Amino acid sequence: MREALRQLVSAGLIELKPHRGAFVSLPSDAAIAEMFEVMGELEASCARFAAQRISPSERVSLSSVHDRAAAAVRAQDIEAYRKFNFDFHDVIYRASHNQFLMTTAQTVRSRIAPFRRAQFEMAGRLAKSHEEHGAIVAAILDGRSAAAADLIRHHVNVVGLATRHYVHELEPNPAPPERMKQSPPSVEGTAI
Repeated sequence: MREALRQLVSAGLIELKPHRGAFVSLPSDAAIAEMFEVMGELEASCARFAAQRISPSERVSLSSVHDRAAAAVRAQDIEAYRKFNFDFHDVIYRASHNQFLMTTAQTVRSRIAPFRRAQFEMAGRLAKSHEEHGAIVAAILDGRSAAAADLIRHHVNVVGLATRHYVHELEPNPAPPERMKQSPPSVEGTAI
């Protein structure tokens, strides 16, 4: 029980108050922005390396998980899509062929997992996420490393924005979150 509480405190999900107990803790906009900024950079590095180093079997895995996720989008099956989303990002981490980077990205992903889950509660997010994944897959498979990094960084930023909106909905008197850059990056001279 103590270890579980320590993990929840370290993830920022609860706050322990001496002699009072454990209370749900909602992260600030700044804390959420920082978490997703770091995650975006880690995933951008993974995607950039994956575009340069992906093996033939990993190419098949990446395409396959993306294709299977389409059925979850059509069925609006959030739980199935969450699993495919996890697998999608995991294939990219592994395809970076950098064990330290992969382990670091997985550690940070675990820490912010409860916040990442919030994005799928937003209307239309499954289809949009799958569309973003499609652009990332194309860039990686085409070997466009800079584009892959930019696209996945933008994808993670969108997740951060969705998380901030979700957290604000949980507050007793929600205030609108500060705007994050929402337009997709321009990749190799072409707006996406």
